[in-house]
Parts: sequence; C-alpha cells; structure tokens
Amino acid sequence: MTVGHDYHVHSNYSDGTRLPRMLDAAADAGLDAVGFADHCNVAERERLRTVKREHGINLDRTYALRRDAIESLRERYDLRIYDAVELDYDPRDESAIARFLDEADFDYAIG
Repeated sequence: MTVGHDYHVHSNYSDGTRLPRMLDAAADAGLDAVGFADHCNVAERERLRTVKREHGINLDRTYALRRDAIESLRERYDLRIYDAVELDYDPRDESAIARFLDEADFDYAIG
C-alpha cells in the first residue's frame, strides 16, 4: 500500500541526506513520489554569499549536478522523482530569481 507523495525533502545538495538514502527511505515508507526541493538563494549581497559558502547551500551553482544524479536515480527507483527548489525570496532579488528559475527549469519551486 502506498501513502502518497512528499514534495519537500532536502538532499545533501543543501541541508539533507544523500539522494539514494532519501529514496530508500521513501520506498520503505511506501511513497509514490518524492520531490527534492533543496534550499537555494540567488542573492548577491555579501552577507548572504557568506552564509551560502559557510553552510554549503549553493544549489544555484550545483543544480545541474543534482539533476544528473536525479536522472540516473530515476532509472533505479520505482518512484516518481521531482527536481525542485526551495528558493529564498526577497523583493530585491526578483529579477535574479526569475532569471534563475527560467534557466534552471525545475519541475516546481517553493519559497
């Protein structure tokens, strides 16, 4: 019996666990689908750039690597796997956010 979907999990590409481990847990829980929505911030203000460096949350630079990993894992798991993002929002960053989302073409974005 399946229990549904989890559209908001974080992987090692932000503050979560390795992708295969998350998918194993989802399969063990009987989920049909998982959405990797890792943290991301596209702001260029110094304080936020420092936080990104210190915490390793740089999906704006690594999303293509994560996408490649997701593609290969889709072949190994009987789960629907979404490639998403949890994007920080600040009105000052709206144009940068729009450019990034257009470029990255995620399945969905949350904020």
